[in-house]
Amino acid sequence: MPSSEVRSDRRARIRASALWAAYGDALGFVGELASSPSQVRRRAGAFPVDATCTWRRRVGGRGGPTVELPAGCISDDTQLRLAVCRSIRGDGSFDGEVFSKIELSAWLGYALGAGRGSQVAAANLRRRDVSWSTNFFEADRASYVHGGGNGAAMRIQPHVWASGSGAFETLVREVVVDAVCTHGHMRGVLGALFHALCLQAALDDGKPPGPEEWLMIVRKLSAVVDTIERHEELGHLWLTMWRERSRRSLADEVADVSRELHADIERVTSGQASSAEADYQNALRSMGALRPEQRGSGTKTALLAALLSWRLGHEPERALRLAANSLGSDTDSIATMAGAILGAAAPQDIPGAVADRDYVVFEADRMWAIGAGLPAPTFRYPELRRWSAPRQHADVLGTNGEQFALAGLGPCATVGEVLATSGKQGLGWQWVDIWFGQRVLVKRRVRPPALSESQIVVPTDTYSPASLLDELERTEERRPPHVRDARGRADEAPPSDGKRSLHDLTNEAIAANFDERLVGRQVRAMLDEEDGIERAVAYVAIVGKALASRRDRDRRSGR
Repeated sequence: MPSSEVRSDRRARIRASALWAAYGDALGFVGELASSPSQVRRRAGAFPVDATCTWRRRVGGRGGPTVELPAGCISDDTQLRLAVCRSIRGDGSFDGEVFSKIELSAWLGYALGAGRGSQVAAANLRRRDVSWSTNFFEADRASYVHGGGNGAAMRIQPHVWASGSGAFETLVREVVVDAVCTHGHMRGVLGALFHALCLQAALDDGKPPGPEEWLMIVRKLSAVVDTIERHEELGHLWLTMWRERSRRSLADEVADVSRELHADIERVTSGQASSAEADYQNALRSMGALRPEQRGSGTKTALLAALLSWRLGHEPERALRLAANSLGSDTDSIATMAGAILGAAAPQDIPGAVADRDYVVFEADRMWAIGAGLPAPTFRYPELRRWSAPRQHADVLGTNGEQFALAGLGPCATVGEVLATSGKQGLGWQWVDIWFGQRVLVKRRVRPPALSESQIVVPTDTYSPASLLDELERTEERRPPHVRDARGRADEAPPSDGKRSLHDLTNEAIAANFDERLVGRQVRAMLDEEDGIERAVAYVAIVGKALASRRDRDRRSGR
């Protein structure tokens, strides 16, 4: 086991990575999609933006109110990063089901600055017959198999923080499962993995990786193909559906995107300018990252963040100011991803305010504890078999008795007045403080509905910043093992009622080669449960798609 000094250093690096990522997000959020310096001045009173500050932004589209955002206000980048943290259990495993079905459904009610692709993906996951591995949506200006943006790359840092040192295969699997919840193009998936491996290198080596390491990482990206093919649900279900809709070979697309990334690396390293600022501006132009159709590319954003981190490794504040004030680029996502690498490489305190700082630190410390093999709490979501997603964004905020609560996340307290919107639906926006320490601006109805029992979360004392790490530092003993995962960490005891998630049931059916008696028993048992018909319908849809996919694959291989 690593010495206490090594563990303490890694904890400091993970904390700094989380804080600098949030700071970069807040700094870059001010200039997101701004077309000119004058537009930024109208928002924040100054350009360039050199530190986090209060500023004004319209929320909810054209009919929404213009609100004053506090200094350090975070966007969807950090919001989703925290959602990923909560979805990582105390044993280190990422629960793709709760992230895709619960976290993303709730996030739609409080998302700030979210891209259209991620919003459409999250909305589609509210359907009962769609799972994280079957989210093949088609919508106006948004398509799953063409979703190559940075919406996955900007949120995957928690997998690195929780992975410990050198856990390559596990890290690849967790990043891929996370990414494919919302993104079906390999630019989105490989951009997320490239950033994850750059961040892991910074954590392990104490410095941002440079061009030689980037090329080595690009060569490692081909591992995605084997990871997907060997994963039960990805290989049998997701991959077949992806091939049908993309009409491509996975290996070919991974190779094509890897070549694109390799070419971009050559572009940004072909000649050094007189300053980091000039280098960065040249890189934005040469990569086409200022063009609207390329602005949010997963691979380009990841490389630009790596470039800034390498060129300004000991000047994180300067690096993030450069990213945040390069209008026309994806200011907040590049800054937040660079911040994650820079904080991990050279831990130091952030120079300004960032929203929810204590909660960001708590989740960073929880990720560190998981990676160090220490006991860590698991967020207690509603039971997935009973979960019913809010039908509309404004239904995320509801009531539980006389208390306000967010569906899937738990009790909250309102802050300030309701900010009314125009229109006839009686909708508004309001700041709320969630019980575990995060403040969000949530869309709400004038009279919020009562949440269903399936949406209610009961807070636990262990899941709070005040209770986690003082205790962890006094002990390195593991919990009594009930179940051990592939990493050898103790999992928590199974639910006392013995009920199993839809994910576990469908995986068992697939692994048993769709044994008719097993499938029949599982469906019959579900029909005796509350909401059993809806649960059985979702089960049959997933198993049916998996069976059809396997038959198609067997037919193509001549078996």
